[in-house]
Amino acid sequence: MTPIRQALRSLLTVPALIRIAVTAAAIIAIVVGLSLWIGERTSLHVDWLPSRPIDLLRPTALYLAAIVPVFYLLRVVSLTDLSLAQQLTQATLRSLVILGIAVALARPSWITEQSKVATLVVVDVSDSVSDKQLAAARDYVDTVAAAAGEGNLQVVTFAEKPRVVRKAEGKAL
Repeated sequence: MTPIRQALRSLLTVPALIRIAVTAAAIIAIVVGLSLWIGERTSLHVDWLPSRPIDLLRPTALYLAAIVPVFYLLRVVSLTDLSLAQQLTQATLRSLVILGIAVALARPSWITEQSKVATLVVVDVSDSVSDKQLAAARDYVDTVAAAAGEGNLQVVTFAEKPRVVRKAEGKAL
C-alpha cells in the first residue's frame, strides 16, 4: 500500500471525519460572522474597544482569520510526538500570529485632532532698519510669543539671507 493511499485511508475514519466536519463548520461560522459584521462596507468603525475607537480601512483582510481552525485540525494529524499541551500551545501561537497578520492587513487607524495655531513672524534685520525699529520688532515677537501659548511660533529674520531664530535650548522660537 502506498503512503498516499495509507494517509487517505487514515483520513476516512469516523473520528477524522468528525474533526474535519467540526473544522469546516468553524470556518463557515467565522466567514458567515465576518460577512454579517462587514457586509458591503469598505471600512469599519470599531468603537467598542476600551482605549479609543479605530477604523479598519480594509476589513476584508479579517477573512484570513478563517484559517485558524485548520491549525487545530492539523494538530491532530501531525506526526510530532509532542504532548497535548504543547500541541495546543503551538496551534494557539500559530493562530495568534495569523490573527495579528489579519488585523495588520485590515489597516487599523485612528485619527487624532490637535487645535494648535502655527504662527510665523518674519523680521527684516537688514542695515536699512534702525535700532528703534528692531527693538519694536523684538517687543512684537515677545508679545506674540506670550500669546502663542501651546501653539508653534517660528521667527525668521532676513537681511541678505533668511535665518530661523532659535531659543537658547536650540528649539525654534
